Amino acid sequence: MRKILKHLLLPFTALVWYFVCHYITFGVFTGLSYVFSINWLYFLLFYLVFIGLISTLFTIPSLANNYLLDKLYSFSWVSIVFHSVTGLLGVFSYLKLYYYSDSTSLSIFWDISWLKTILLGIPAFGLVTGMIYSLGISPFLLKINKTNEKLK
Repeated sequence: MRKILKHLLLPFTALVWYFVCHYITFGVFTGLSYVFSINWLYFLLFYLVFIGLISTLFTIPSLANNYLLDKLYSFSWVSIVFHSVTGLLGVFSYLKLYYYSDSTSLSIFWDISWLKTILLGIPAFGLVTGMIYSLGISPFLLKINKTNEKLK
């Protein structure tokens, strides 16, 4: 009975998860745009700090998702599917907005400084692929691993 009651929270937590993923992606890309605008000296001095902040920002949702799925839903298939789909929709909805907005067009960045664009594009690509893996693929692999451990 308690398990069924916890699953009643699933639409709410999935919606919250959508907004968390959307706004973390927004924050990272806004930060990358801000970093792009600073001069080269500060850019080179703080490049590794920026990379560390970016990696921390995309690690936090992965850890929070795994904790939520484990403690609240015990890695049920329904919760994994809901959270994976809504998390990926949150990431891709912001990427779609970012791609189609006129003020943040990637060609503008490329025309101003192609080297900064490449140096900032690598962490941005890492963020997107990392979030896709940690939100969409990793929970399924954890569930399969937990299922295999129960069978042994």
